[in-house]
Amino acid sequence: MSSAKRVFLINQFFYPDLSATSQLLSDLAEFLASSGWDVTAIAGRGSYVKSDKAKSTGPFWKAVFVRRVWCTNFGKGKLAGRLSDIRTQLRVQKKELREALERNQQ
Repeated sequence: MSSAKRVFLINQFFYPDLSATSQLLSDLAEFLASSGWDVTAIAGRGSYVKSDKAKSTGPFWKAVFVRRVWCTNFGKGKLAGRLSDIRTQLRVQKKELREALERNQQ
């Protein structure tokens, strides 16, 4: 097990997405990784601006392990679609975080 401090960052979007939360979280992840932290970002595969950019990145970005999880991507058009996106995002990310923590314990 690594002696570095470990942090999991969870958000709907992550680099290279253009949403504000993606940019802020990506900056934080980059800073923590450069400071010696073991950083894992868990984010959806979708994009705030309906782009395939997020799907094209590999599992690492600037020493940050990026785990992209599936969730619905109905977008902001209708409330039911948005609620479905949030619900699946939270459910899948919670499962991914639990599995990552279990792997870290072994």
